Amino acid sequence: MKQSIIYFAVVFFTIIGCKSDTAQQQDSPQVAEIKTSLAPIGRAEIINMYETIDYIDYIFFDWDFSMNQSEANAVKAAVTFISDTSPTKIPADCKAIGRMVFQSKGEIIKEADLHYADNCYFYSFVNESNRPAFQNAMTDQGIAFYQKMFAQAMAPAQ
Repeated sequence: MKQSIIYFAVVFFTIIGCKSDTAQQQDSPQVAEIKTSLAPIGRAEIINMYETIDYIDYIFFDWDFSMNQSEANAVKAAVTFISDTSPTKIPADCKAIGRMVFQSKGEIIKEADLHYADNCYFYSFVNESNRPAFQNAMTDQGIAFYQKMFAQAMAPAQ
């Protein structure tokens, strides 16, 4: 009988202990953001892109459309959406929605993964090995542009 009471007490306190750990885990928010460790491409490089890029391909990973820009003013505007600063924080679940291919006279100059989601607005420029090499924040104008563009693209055809 005494052993049964001790056994019951151990099980009882174990259950209570597990519940309090679970409550503590739920009460303390998990850090869902990580700081970027990659430097941005600099202002001089962005200016060079502005002056030389004449075509941009957008290839979206999970959507049934892609697009391109070849009109000079639209291409230049798209380049101005690239900030010369790094994103300050990147959510851990932030994934690229597509790839941007920047071209000049038919030659690929730069490629960047486009990150566009809540609290996740930036470009991740890749190197020749297709690995992230630089990360640049997106300007507020860029966020507004892509919001409008995606809303139009996702709208049902009339």
